[in-house]
Amino acid sequence: MRRYFYLLLSLASLLNLAVIVLNTDNLPTLALGIVGLLVLGGVVFCLERLVLAPVEDMRRCATAFTAGQPDVRFNDDAVGELGSLRESIAALGKSHAEKSALSDTVLHNLITPMAILDAKGCLEWLNEPMVRLTEQDGTPESFHGQHFSEFFYNEQRETISDKVIRTKEKQFAKAQMQSHKNNTKYISIASFPL
Repeated sequence: MRRYFYLLLSLASLLNLAVIVLNTDNLPTLALGIVGLLVLGGVVFCLERLVLAPVEDMRRCATAFTAGQPDVRFNDDAVGELGSLRESIAALGKSHAEKSALSDTVLHNLITPMAILDAKGCLEWLNEPMVRLTEQDGTPESFHGQHFSEFFYNEQRETISDKVIRTKEKQFAKAQMQSHKNNTKYISIASFPL
């Protein structure tokens, strides 16, 4: 965006200078046109340093906060209203990081086997009790991206979670399953759309 702004400004400045040079035989008018261009260049420089760079830096940091990178730092010092906006964005990023850490702590310390699936039925998150229930080796993170039916049943089939994803309605069921070590387990399932 800034590149287009500078390109447009450069073209306008060159066009203005060409018009002044071609239409002026008067040296004072030519000098006044050049001084005007220099003033315009100074205004653009100040606009870049005081507005465009801080706004771009805030956009970069807000994007990083959204992507789960709470340790991002601002590069530019913003003043006035932009400084206040920058402080608000920093506070929002810090608050988001604290709440995210709390959620992660709560989820990781649950003893009930749990999993969070994406819209395709693949594992985005699961806890250690879910891995122990299915009697598999590996960390919960090692199963991320795997389809839930392959993780849970060791084969491709429709699960209650697939039905929830399709219908967007919560489902409850009791079932019998074979673990990966061929042990029979009786489970209660509760699946909810997020």
